Amino acid sequence: MCGGPASSLATLTPQRAAERERERAWTLLAERTERQGDRADWRTRMELRTTAVTDFNMDKDRPPTCPTVNTTSQKHKNFVLEPMREKSVKELAGIGLVLGGRLEEKGFTKAKDVLGQFLLLKQEKVAFKCWMRQVCFAGNRQSEDCYRCLREWCDAFL
Repeated sequence: MCGGPASSLATLTPQRAAERERERAWTLLAERTERQGDRADWRTRMELRTTAVTDFNMDKDRPPTCPTVNTTSQKHKNFVLEPMREKSVKELAGIGLVLGGRLEEKGFTKAKDVLGQFLLLKQEKVAFKCWMRQVCFAGNRQSEDCYRCLREWCDAFL
């Protein structure tokens, strides 16, 4: 029996449906950006990344959540919204006082120094997270937050 489009939609898992919804949203964003001729529609991208996809939870008593969407901190949002200039390394998402102090001891005093290392590692996630672990003993979550912060900043400004 050959399943057509209608039968395949009925058998979608909630996770796959959420993925399709995100893909559809990114496609619409790309089309709108092309029409406007704006290469860096980064505010819209930022809003899209922090917006939760429709919840597939059938329990109506709990607030809607989507386990596959990563949320960003206010620190992350503030960093991505403006140019680098002379920001301290401690302003990067995932970098607090302790990790910031360790990075400063190693010579990475400004966020642009960490950005330089990020670009030297060709924006590769695994390499950057490994470097963060080696240099300042960052945990997985901290290095992931810092990576996402720098990647989104690069998408917006480079």
